[in-house]
Amino acid sequence: MFTKILFVFSIFVAAVYGATKLDGVEGDVLTLECGLGSSIDVKSAFYGNNNDPACGDANALTTLQGLTDGKISYDLTVNSDTFTSDCDLSRDQTFTIKYDCISSLSTQTLSQGDTSDISCTNGKKIKTINAEYKFRSKCLDPNALTVVQGLCDDETSCSVAASDTVFVDSDCDANQPETLSISYKCIAGIMAGAKHDGSGSGSNYQCLTSTPTYDTKSGTENSERGYIYGMEIKLDTTDSTSVIDVSNDESTIDCTVCQVISSKSVFMVAGLDTCPSGYASEYGGYLASDSTDGTTSKSYICLDKAASYAGATSNNQGLLYLTEIRCGSLSCSTYTDNADIPCVVCSRAVTST
Repeated sequence: MFTKILFVFSIFVAAVYGATKLDGVEGDVLTLECGLGSSIDVKSAFYGNNNDPACGDANALTTLQGLTDGKISYDLTVNSDTFTSDCDLSRDQTFTIKYDCISSLSTQTLSQGDTSDISCTNGKKIKTINAEYKFRSKCLDPNALTVVQGLCDDETSCSVAASDTVFVDSDCDANQPETLSISYKCIAGIMAGAKHDGSGSGSNYQCLTSTPTYDTKSGTENSERGYIYGMEIKLDTTDSTSVIDVSNDESTIDCTVCQVISSKSVFMVAGLDTCPSGYASEYGGYLASDSTDGTTSKSYICLDKAASYAGATSNNQGLLYLTEIRCGSLSCSTYTDNADIPCVVCSRAVTST
């Protein structure tokens, strides 16, 4: 009996709703808002002059993503204190935003005096996405997210009391009982591999558990050994047509190892986004590996189009790139030069004979 083990990116599939568009002019306050259990995902941002789209703030998208990352809601004041523009300043600057609400989270909401017990199973660890300790919209603890992250992140379980003794920076009065809301997800593992500009070590990728065990944690560095590094997705942040949200550039990649029960055939197909007749699709995505300028060869993998990323680290040790077509030996009449390559992982159930 042979059972395939799939290296799947990732079990945490985000549900994305229709994009919301907001427009404003200098001095306006624009409210980006999502419901509990979801967070803001800014897709585009323009700050400048609509009559001259060539000018504006080239960093508007990155700036706004930094302000809203992981938040359920955010009030943005459109002004030159936050954004800069190289447009003619004698005309009012305009601001246009498009954002989604992404839901891939578990959420707990409790009243003051109660305790939130959070836990992850099967060796997964907690990653806090959003936390609010507030009384309606009148007062709050501005450091609530930092407090919960300190208590829970990278743990398999934690307890957080909705109490002023925990959230000591709350500016609410005694007669304003706060409510604690926490949104989080459980992370199974982290993608790892050899250094992108190294010349040795392993050539395949690994999904390292988030709960490792060691015979000993201490040791002496040995330059003759192989090294393994966390992998970061590397994206072209100037590519407006990227199939993966470029805000994830240099983020580490969540992963999990899955077992397909009662299957005798599991394989990845590159160049197609659907499985052959008679096979079930486990997930679809895009072909990925190391850069063509890398110094070591790596395996090709199918990166889930709904992959979950653990946040930017920008260490540039292990890097994962999307793979694209180069026609020539591959006929240019059949294959599109520079195209991203879709892929799908397929399985087929065991049948009686």
